[in-house]
Amino acid sequence: MSAAERRPKVAIIGTRGYPSYYGGFETLVRHLAPYLWERGWDVEVYSRPGQTVPAEADPRITVRFTPGVETTSLSTLSYGMTATAAAAARKPDVALVMNVANGFFLPALKARGVPVVMNVDGLEWEREKWGPKAKRVFLAGARASARWADQLIADSTNIAAYWKRVFERESTFIPYGGECDMSSLDSAPAAAVEGLQPGNFVMVAARLVPENSIDLFLQAVRELPPRRTS
Repeated sequence: MSAAERRPKVAIIGTRGYPSYYGGFETLVRHLAPYLWERGWDVEVYSRPGQTVPAEADPRITVRFTPGVETTSLSTLSYGMTATAAAAARKPDVALVMNVANGFFLPALKARGVPVVMNVDGLEWEREKWGPKAKRVFLAGARASARWADQLIADSTNIAAYWKRVFERESTFIPYGGECDMSSLDSAPAAAVEGLQPGNFVMVAARLVPENSIDLFLQAVRELPPRRTS
C-alpha cells in the first residue's frame, strides 16, 4: 500500500478496552471506535484482559491487550503504563488517551513523535471515593497531562474553564451524547408518558455519589414553580 493509500492510525489508551461496559469512557469507545474507522482511520484500542466482550466486537477494530496489576490502587497506572509503552513502540499517527492518571506516561509517546489528545473527564482528585494518596496521584497526573498533551478535550464547559484557570490550558468542548429511539414513545401506554411534555418535567441521570450534587438538584426542584415539577 502506498503512503497515499495508507489509512492513518489512532491508538486509544486508558479504558478497560473494546468493547467494554464498565463506565463512561468505555461507552464512548464503543461508539467512537467504529465511527472513526468509517471515516478513514485504522483504530487500535488497548485493553485489559478479561474486561471486554469479544463476541460483540466490531471486527474492523484492532484490540490489543497489555498486562497490568489488578488492584484498586495500581490497575489504572499499571495498565496505562504498559498500553502507552506498547502504543509508543507501534508509533500511531495520533493517540487518544483517557484518564489524566495516564499523564505520567505521555512523554513516551511524545518521544516517538506521536501527537496526544487527552480526554480529561472530571476532577478525580476531588472525588470522595479516593484517599489522600490517590488524590495526589490524580492531581499530579493532571499536571503532567496539562504539560505534555497536545490537545485537551473536556465534556463540560465548567471542566474546560477549570483547566484554563488552574492549569492554564485551553480545551475543546465535546459533550457526551447518546442514541434514543423515540419511536417507542408512539406506542407506549398513555399513562407511561402522561405529563411528560416540554417544559413541565425535570430529570437527572447520574450516579448517587457526593460529587454529582444530587442534593442540590433535589433542592432546586423543590424551588421550581409547581407547573415545572409535575
